[in-house]
Amino acid sequence: MKWKPALKSLPLSRQLLYLVLLGLLPLFYLGWHHLQTQKEWDFVHYRLIYIDNLVKSQTAKQALNVALREIHAEPDPFYLEHQLEALPLLGKECQAIEELMNAPQYTGNEAAEKRLAFIQGGNNRLIFRDAAPQSKNGLQETLYTLTQPVEVDGENLKTILSLLEDHKSNQPLLLITDFQLKRKEHVGGNQNFELTLNLLKKEFVK
Repeated sequence: MKWKPALKSLPLSRQLLYLVLLGLLPLFYLGWHHLQTQKEWDFVHYRLIYIDNLVKSQTAKQALNVALREIHAEPDPFYLEHQLEALPLLGKECQAIEELMNAPQYTGNEAAEKRLAFIQGGNNRLIFRDAAPQSKNGLQETLYTLTQPVEVDGENLKTILSLLEDHKSNQPLLLITDFQLKRKEHVGGNQNFELTLNLLKKEFVK
């Protein structure tokens, strides 16, 4: 072979170096092959973990669906009207203004009277407009939108969220799809919020 004379012409130290390198090639290959195999096994391992977590997640989701079906099996069809739309808003402020106006020393305050008329009037109430129901996957879904933003205080917010999120036996499954708050300040330091709220009601079709 042509490379043998060329090899013999090289210094002995160079020949030994090449022989060592040639001897190391199988080791390099085995190391590279081991790394590739390890990567493949790591991929399989993590894939199995992903599948296991997915199965557990689906099982938990199914269990949650069963529980929700049991809780919301017979919801009150007028829950929104009886609970949310009937909820009085800004009750503490209303009481404070009434006490002011009923005081013997009260001589009249146009701003307070207008504010009381706003609170007690029909423009600041939770009134929802419902869209046409949509049925899919054994569920009937109806979107409810506030006809206009309303002004609420901190106690009102707690009550509204409790009525929506506490899963009671007569409560329909209600999901919040839009929830916006804008801080509003009034004379006297009262801090209220302008609330925009949209809901999605889900009913299980029997």
